[in-house]
Amino acid sequence: TAVSLSAEIEGAIRRTILDPAAPVRGESRKVFFAYKDLCPTQASALASSFDSSVQKRLETRPTVAAPQES
Repeated sequence: TAVSLSAEIEGAIRRTILDPAAPVRGESRKVFFAYKDLCPTQASALASSFDSSVQKRLETRPTVAAPQES
């Protein structure tokens, strides 16, 4: 169901947003912003549950490189 999928996404973000590895945290931010595009109310509630340092990181959307053409 949509509720359980949302809970899984939020759980993944919670587990990875504080990961010691910067690339993992970066991917977590990308997932957060994709989630925010699809479910803005739930993503805002999730963001507000984090401490201020994590909230600060979630204020700016990460840049995504354009695909390379061959």
